[in-house]
Amino acid sequence: MRRTAGTAVVLVVLLLAGAAVAVPATAGHAAPAGTGETVLGDERQSADGATVVPQTAQLDLQRAFPGETDTDIASIEFTASSNTTVTAPQERTDGEVTFEFDRWSGDGDAGSSNTFDVVQGETYEVEYEATGASQGDAGYDTTRSVYISRSGGMSGTLEANVEYVEPAFGATDAGSTEEVRFEGASEQTLSVTVEFRNSGAGDMDLQSTSASAGADITASTASAPNRVDAGETEAVTVDITVDEAAREGVHSIDLTLEDSLGNVETVRFDIDVVKATSVESDEPVVDIGDVLVGTSESVPVTITEQTGYDSVDVSVSDPSGVNRNATASVSGLAGRLGAGDSRTGTATVAIDGGAVQHAEKTWTVRLDTDDPDAERESFRIDARVIYPAMFGDSTGTGASYTFDEPRGESTFTREVTATVENAGDLPLAIEDVSVGSPTFDDDYVSAEMTRGSNSIPGQDSRDYVLDVALDGEVPEGEHTLNLRFTSSNASAGTQTVEVPLTVEHETELGVDSERVEFGQLEISRTDTGTVTVSEVLGYNAIENLELRRVDGPDEGWLTVQRDVPEQLAAGSESQTVFSLQFDTDAEVLTPYEWTFRVDGDDVEPRTITVTAEPGIIEGEETHERLQSFEDHTDLGESAGSMDEMLTRLEEKIEDGDLESGQDISRGFTAAQTFVEYLDAAERVQEVRESEGNDAAQDELVRAASTYNTVALYVSELEDPELRELGQQALEEGNAVLDDEIATQRSYYEERIASEETSLLEEAMFKRSLARIAVLEGEDERATQLQTEADAAFEAYSTNVSRGQDSLQEARSARENLSGSTLTSVGGTPLLLNPANLGPFDDRRAHIESQYDGAIEHFEAVGEQETADSIRAERDQRLSALSTARTAMFVVTAGYVLAFLALVLHLIRGTLAYVSDANEAVSGEFLV
Repeated sequence: MRRTAGTAVVLVVLLLAGAAVAVPATAGHAAPAGTGETVLGDERQSADGATVVPQTAQLDLQRAFPGETDTDIASIEFTASSNTTVTAPQERTDGEVTFEFDRWSGDGDAGSSNTFDVVQGETYEVEYEATGASQGDAGYDTTRSVYISRSGGMSGTLEANVEYVEPAFGATDAGSTEEVRFEGASEQTLSVTVEFRNSGAGDMDLQSTSASAGADITASTASAPNRVDAGETEAVTVDITVDEAAREGVHSIDLTLEDSLGNVETVRFDIDVVKATSVESDEPVVDIGDVLVGTSESVPVTITEQTGYDSVDVSVSDPSGVNRNATASVSGLAGRLGAGDSRTGTATVAIDGGAVQHAEKTWTVRLDTDDPDAERESFRIDARVIYPAMFGDSTGTGASYTFDEPRGESTFTREVTATVENAGDLPLAIEDVSVGSPTFDDDYVSAEMTRGSNSIPGQDSRDYVLDVALDGEVPEGEHTLNLRFTSSNASAGTQTVEVPLTVEHETELGVDSERVEFGQLEISRTDTGTVTVSEVLGYNAIENLELRRVDGPDEGWLTVQRDVPEQLAAGSESQTVFSLQFDTDAEVLTPYEWTFRVDGDDVEPRTITVTAEPGIIEGEETHERLQSFEDHTDLGESAGSMDEMLTRLEEKIEDGDLESGQDISRGFTAAQTFVEYLDAAERVQEVRESEGNDAAQDELVRAASTYNTVALYVSELEDPELRELGQQALEEGNAVLDDEIATQRSYYEERIASEETSLLEEAMFKRSLARIAVLEGEDERATQLQTEADAAFEAYSTNVSRGQDSLQEARSARENLSGSTLTSVGGTPLLLNPANLGPFDDRRAHIESQYDGAIEHFEAVGEQETADSIRAERDQRLSALSTARTAMFVVTAGYVLAFLALVLHLIRGTLAYVSDANEAVSGEFLV
């Protein structure tokens, strides 16, 4: 059975919809028939007389809810009498119940259209949805029906049984008796839920609820349902307020329920009013607070009888709770306590040394009384473990130092920060801060605190800023600085904070002067200037130090006589010497400037500027030197010619008669250099006479070189007269030079031709002849002589090397022979084993051959002294080997003699034995 919540309005809509589908038949009038269908009428038998079994709908209408509808299915079954198309009415009504076509089924088919085909002999079912609306109190139980008939055998009566259902109050339940406890309050409130059941077949429309109670108690309903379905249970909430004046004991409350049909139900339930004493702590949680580990703390605890109803006997339990390394106790609370009175005792917590920092400790203390109605009360004791002041995880921020001041002259200061933590809970007093280092001497570091605190609160930290000064003696590299913080708290002691320090040693290149000023310098005169180059700071050496010219004339006038060293030690210095000599190419009275740069690895380069100006040469001294040779037999004439050239030069300068300014420097330089040539030529003669030709060779080369220099200067003179006078002096001086060269050449040629000349001497003499050939301008001959000298040197070196190899081989063979074949007896090596004689003789011959080869090589190159020394060594060694060999024959002869003596002894013993044996046989020994 299906129900809906429709109203009478819905029914009207359904009726109108049915009329739109088909024109229903009225009493006494048949509906017009369509083609091929049978008209349904109100008759209860079919046209062909077929028997119909109706299916009845059951409609349960709610008495308490007029207008509500219920719906169910009614049907008929029929067997088709012919093959045809039938049309069932869409809707039929009897005025109270409406039947609306729903579906048909049969012959294995089904559909929702009211027009369908039937097959003769097959059974079909046609279903209609029957709907009825409640008439409320006016309604009654009945059966409603309509008859339908159509061709093809479809006919039958649709029926609906209409039954009105009503509600009824059934079982109720208010639960167990609620207890209302008074513990000093002026009133108490509670809510009670009362359940009731609708035991009727219809739904209930609950119209009203009300509650009533006795004196000092008020009751009212707070919530109730409007509708209660049949067979369902609902609840009503009753709010109750009990005044403190109400008597102690059981009180009844009445709840009245009434529905829309006038049914009334009264539910009675009880409440129990209890007035009990209550002893409670004024503070539910007694907070001891922070307790220092290893100590105890106590606080007062007050309990009060809260109701004022009666005095009670109070008992106090021991504090309970799982708290490692901590105990709690309560005292002064137990005993008789008057109504409304209070008592103050003491709660104590003790913390052992092993307790965990900041551990929360909790205990429960229960208060019991002799009042059976009183509830057991309790309070909680809380405490927190704290630690004394102590250093925690402190950190530090280091610093980088760059030592860029001279060592030993200053200290270097940087800011270092440390964050010091107090891991304890009490204030940490900082008494002292000191510094040191494990990587360098503590004397090299000091510190001054610029920002910090004398005390650090518990569980907090403070920053300490120190100006840390390092001495220049601290090594370069990564270091550790120890910041030592000392506390006056005995629990804290001292903490060392390690912070990193980086020390970098700078290197600085310095010069004592960046300018070297020569002023005016006469052409051909030499002067020097000195600059001190130093490593200024004293920490690092300067590697790959170099001095190079970056600007200035590249004529060779200015040279570096003493260069900077490749390495300059830390803090050391070196003298760099510049030498200046202008030649005749320099413009007189013209300023010149050179720029040099001193540089090295990882240093800033320094610049040195050199300035000078070529000056006019003073000729007075040169005149005097030239005139000093006027009495010299060989050199006087050439000296006079050069003196005359110098005089004409000075006259032309005074008269302004020179077309080229460079002739001034060339002429003066030629005259000065010619003086040097005269000195060298004179020196050649003196050295040859006092020390010999070999010693004079170098002086001759020097004289020739100076002569060629003069010839160069003279050839560059542009003034014809001066050049002619210079050439005259050179021609006169050249005769002396040629004579000296010829003398030296003859000497060396004679030495080379001598049979007593050694190979080494020959090489040296040919080299000297090659130099002489160069002086004479005979380049091809000089090359040939140098080649022959090189070949002689090579032959000498080869013979000496081979001689040394033979000597070493002889000595090595001698040592090996002594170690493997000879036996030392009293320090003398001897050959004692005859079996070694053959190998001994072979090795002795090899040693002798090697010594002879060494002597031969040294004698071939004229090293007779070395050859004689080797010969003496050979004779001594061979003599010792001969002695060792002779010893072998002596020892062998000794062995033979000893053997013969042994044999003779054995023979004599044997003869004696035979004689004794014969006497024993003959008995002669008894006579």
